[in-house]
Amino acid sequence: MLSTPDTGARFGVAADKRRSVEQKLADPKLNISAGVRYLRFLMELFPNNLELVLAAYNAGEEAVERHGRRIPPYAETQAYVPTVLKLYRRFLTQTG
Repeated sequence: MLSTPDTGARFGVAADKRRSVEQKLADPKLNISAGVRYLRFLMELFPNNLELVLAAYNAGEEAVERHGRRIPPYAETQAYVPTVLKLYRRFLTQTG
């Protein structure tokens, strides 16, 4: 889920007269659409490295770059990456 208005705006969510980018990101359809575009961007930025893609999705690509293309030493990100990978792998085994 995208929660940063700047990232939402970068990936296609625009404010209008009625709602801000932040308000629009509360719409699941718009949030997922922008989030998918952001994930695609991150997959191109960090090809074949799902751990860095997830770290960048959580902490921002600038944080991953600042830390030498490694998972940033933020407690939230350090917990997020293995949790999402575990769920992803479980999903793969259940659907494969």
